[in-house]
Amino acid sequence: MIYLLLFIPFFSIVILTSVYHLVDFNLNTIVIALVFSLLVFLHLLSIMILFDPSGTRYQLGIDGVSLWLVWLVNIVMAIVILTQHQQLILVLIVLIFIGFWSIAVFVVLDLLLFYISFEGVLIPMFFLIGWYGGRNRKIHAAYQLFLYTLFGSLFLFLALILVYLETGTTDYQV
Repeated sequence: MIYLLLFIPFFSIVILTSVYHLVDFNLNTIVIALVFSLLVFLHLLSIMILFDPSGTRYQLGIDGVSLWLVWLVNIVMAIVILTQHQQLILVLIVLIFIGFWSIAVFVVLDLLLFYISFEGVLIPMFFLIGWYGGRNRKIHAAYQLFLYTLFGSLFLFLALILVYLETGTTDYQV
């Protein structure tokens, strides 16, 4: 059931990529992106209704805190898609990629997958800053975000290796 939280944004990326080659940007592409964003939100509402906080674990995993953070990601993604004023399907695809990786950060139960998801957000953010940045400094700002975040997360990666060497696994439940 939680897999759909990651599958729906991925499927919408495939749909928007195929639409990108067929038509120019129009209201239909925003509607497609918004529909998929709302589908994820509605699916999350069903998970919230069926959620049992007594320690029930799903294969990917969701708890009381991550449930609300995934909810926040979906609300923010819907708002961002609605306020999209640039006429680029690629921007919508990048936004959905950001939503996909952001949801993945909150629902994975493995430290290595968490690290991959956390770093996965950097690539679409790099392109988004490159498109929306101001004047001549946008490329410089995109590179700085990418390099500083990547350098800072290397310490997280080293700690992840240390946890693996000490416990023999990167599973959260150990």
